[in-house]
Amino acid sequence: MIRWINSDQAREHLGYGETVKRFEEMFWECHPENKDHVYGMLTEARAGKGETVFDQLIEIIRTHGPGGEEADDNVHLALL
Repeated sequence: MIRWINSDQAREHLGYGETVKRFEEMFWECHPENKDHVYGMLTEARAGKGETVFDQLIEIIRTHGPGGEEADDNVHLALL
């Protein structure tokens, strides 16, 4: 059981601002063939669209819980 205390604050801190930073770093570090794809994600994040870093973390955790591809891990997430 993962109990994410103050998850609303985490959602705010890991929102589009942090997502833009992440994609900017990825853009400069990624393989040249991936630059267009990463730039598209960066552009979307700058417009306040798409998944945020917070959303991505939640998705990763839920993959390991009920209904996820790795459900046998039996991870449960409570956003508090």
